Amino acid sequence: MKRKTKQFFAAVLAACILGAASMPVAAADSTQSSPANEKFYEQVQNVISDYWQDDYDTEIHFTAGKAGAQVNGKTVGNQIGCEVTEDGDLLISAETFAEVTGEVKEEKAEVPDSQFQTMRLAVQSPEIPILGSDYGAVQTVEDTSGLYILQFDNAEDTQAAYETFSSMEGVEIIREEQPTEPEKSDDTLVPADAIAEEFGYEIVSQDKDSVTFTKSFQTMRLIVDSPKHIINGSEYGAVQSIEDGTGIYVLQFESVADTKAAYESLSEISGVIVEEDRVFSLEEAATAEAEMDTQQFNYRSWGAKRIGADQWIANMTPEQKKQEVVVAVLDTGVSSSHTDFRGKLLDGVSMLDKDPSFDQHSHGTHVAGTVVDLTQGTNVKILPVQVLDPVTGKGTTLSAASGVQWASQHGADVINMSLTARTGVASTSHYLDRAVNQAVANQVVVVAAAGNAATKTDFYCPAHIPELLCVSAIDSKDQLASFSNYGAAVDLAAPGVGIQSAVPNGYGYKSGTSMASPHVAAAAALVKTVLPDATSLKIGSLLTENSDDLGDAGWDEKYGSGVVNLANLSPTDLQNPPDSQKPNKIILSNVERTATRLTIHRLSARVTSVILKDSSGKPLSIQTPVNGSVAFIGLSSSTSYQVVACNDSGESEPLSVSTKSQSKNSGSSSGKKGNRNPSNEQKDDGSIVTKPADGVVSEGVTNLPKLDTSSVQIASGSSYSFLVHDNHDIANIQVTVSDPQIASVSIEDANDSRGAKYRITAKAAGIVQIDVAYQGATSSMQVEIVPAKGSLTLDTSSYLMAPGDSYVIGSLLKDENGDALTPEQVQELIDTETFKVHDSRMGSIFDLVQLENGNFQVIGKNEGTGYVLYEINGVRASVKITVQPDVAAQGQAVRN
Repeated sequence: MKRKTKQFFAAVLAACILGAASMPVAAADSTQSSPANEKFYEQVQNVISDYWQDDYDTEIHFTAGKAGAQVNGKTVGNQIGCEVTEDGDLLISAETFAEVTGEVKEEKAEVPDSQFQTMRLAVQSPEIPILGSDYGAVQTVEDTSGLYILQFDNAEDTQAAYETFSSMEGVEIIREEQPTEPEKSDDTLVPADAIAEEFGYEIVSQDKDSVTFTKSFQTMRLIVDSPKHIINGSEYGAVQSIEDGTGIYVLQFESVADTKAAYESLSEISGVIVEEDRVFSLEEAATAEAEMDTQQFNYRSWGAKRIGADQWIANMTPEQKKQEVVVAVLDTGVSSSHTDFRGKLLDGVSMLDKDPSFDQHSHGTHVAGTVVDLTQGTNVKILPVQVLDPVTGKGTTLSAASGVQWASQHGADVINMSLTARTGVASTSHYLDRAVNQAVANQVVVVAAAGNAATKTDFYCPAHIPELLCVSAIDSKDQLASFSNYGAAVDLAAPGVGIQSAVPNGYGYKSGTSMASPHVAAAAALVKTVLPDATSLKIGSLLTENSDDLGDAGWDEKYGSGVVNLANLSPTDLQNPPDSQKPNKIILSNVERTATRLTIHRLSARVTSVILKDSSGKPLSIQTPVNGSVAFIGLSSSTSYQVVACNDSGESEPLSVSTKSQSKNSGSSSGKKGNRNPSNEQKDDGSIVTKPADGVVSEGVTNLPKLDTSSVQIASGSSYSFLVHDNHDIANIQVTVSDPQIASVSIEDANDSRGAKYRITAKAAGIVQIDVAYQGATSSMQVEIVPAKGSLTLDTSSYLMAPGDSYVIGSLLKDENGDALTPEQVQELIDTETFKVHDSRMGSIFDLVQLENGNFQVIGKNEGTGYVLYEINGVRASVKITVQPDVAAQGQAVRN
């Protein structure tokens, strides 16, 4: 059985299946970009090129015991900057990190005597206990024989301690020898997350002996989705601001600090989604030799035969070979002078304001050449969209997402993205996800490489965007390539080892999921030549359902549904489904309308998705029916839209429908439904003054219920509380749930000072609509309930305390709902070794004491900074503890 949560088969909106984007090819005029779009693309090109830096960091990788680090794939530095302690903790040298990344680190004091340049002393004191902090040491290690290793922050403190110990009887000092190559770091090692915080980096992966960082906010650019609030970039310190006309703003700053500050401010605005413009890079593994000789069947890639492209083309009719299909290659550009592209290249674009026909890097030329090679003899064309630098191979979220939008609006039938960026959390770029979603809604098949880190795709974007086809790589023996990523996002596998294709001025071999992805893109294009009116769902279903199953039976993490193979299909046998199989037109009586929402009910089982379009027919959003209903929220009032029902045979006739205007309740007590409280009084501004049951008059209650959010995701079996702000009139607040089998709502606190507080209780996985009506107006919240994963989160804030202050670690542990664990739950985690905790400073800064109830208590001891190290299910984190004697003792630590 195919995996339930993947594209083409899921019925849950959370999976956001490609089937949800099913629709016939848009009319020719609807794919053209408007002048407003073209102006935005021009502005994107300018802002990216004006602030471009060739030295953007994509990854900085440290491995325990190895010198330096791998920075963008190259070794930098000669000190060992990553070590694993006896307790298994992975610690990083701040000085080595600063060296290999080129970051500024505070200068150390000048060393007056070369003998103290390690700033470390070894003291033998079998009779007298040595407390290192009494002598200025920042870290002390001791063994049972009375040997103490003291680490200092500067040479002066080291020399002072040396002189003190020299005068003490029974104490022998052993001066540390000079470091050897590769050098050990000469500063205090700290946890990786503390390094990330100190230098402004983000951890994108970490295991027991290695960690990978990426630079945060290095483009000094933010992408803001604010459909309801006008964003004035200058108010947030932006030096340049552009807008696409649909609520997308791009803000450019002059410094990382300004960018971060604006990010934090914008993140606090309700209804606004903000993200940094992250750096992307190409996806290419080490260059490989040929896997097999391909000359006998006139294709350069051995994959042509493996995916059945040769057989498919041989069986096509002359008319089918004339059908034009456009494959957009989003990459480093395509070398237009290469003979393989004669008559194959369309006029492209560079989102970096460069030349899309120039490709010094060669990656884009190789990818495009593979598509041309696998479709030779047909009318498949290449649309070059340069979203990565033609020399360095780097790009950004903005260049990639804008490239997807541009390609979709300029005739692309298929988009190939052999590029990736790692993120520190399992989430995608909202802006890129939005662009892909809209492209699929515009009937474009989108294909992306899985990545080449031999790890799960969870942290790779765009690979894990659900709407696209994610491709892993195999070798000529049908084995997963050693470098290939795998995981829940993978849909198909394709040849990706030792692939020969065009490069500027010749041909070359490359390996990577970058090489596998264009095999699937070419296969989709070949199907499109035979079925020009087929939907994206249809093409995707044909490729996945007719693939060669490898690995575990059915779908698996390595190969997805299997290796794409057109030999399992016949172009002469395929026919478009008759129009009678298309869904019927949505009828107006099944549409529920408010000022900001359209909800369609009673959809038939044949409807796999519903598409919302603007009045001109341009796709805006896609939803998958849940229990026969879909909801589009956050819309503009008094605005005309089109809604169409879809399946893999096509789309229904559109239904034109408008949202309601914002109602203005007169507030009269004429017996109008929803105004049954005789104590209600109307104010001059039209708002209502209500007298709640507790007798407290709450002023300023408007007829439109104000909710915390328009959407929320919670785990099955958990709950979520929300407020109807500034309203205590629970007698007249009406709360309904679209499916009581999935979730229920109850009043939690009618007298909360902020308003009436309700609690949503999740019962089963699915999506429900919560409608809150008051005084004739309705606000809504969409609730997605996902299966409980049993994961835990840690509060990794910094804490400040005086000597003697304390806090209990149990209060930092939370479940996936954000609720603090009880002491009993913490004890259970400790007993099963799910949760581990200890002090990184050997008790010199604070003590760590386990309480009788199983919790741990941190007690401030001596001035300095240390870390409490945690491990939960193999995931490690830390809390920074600063002890200062001059802090007013409060008995409890406070957030710093």
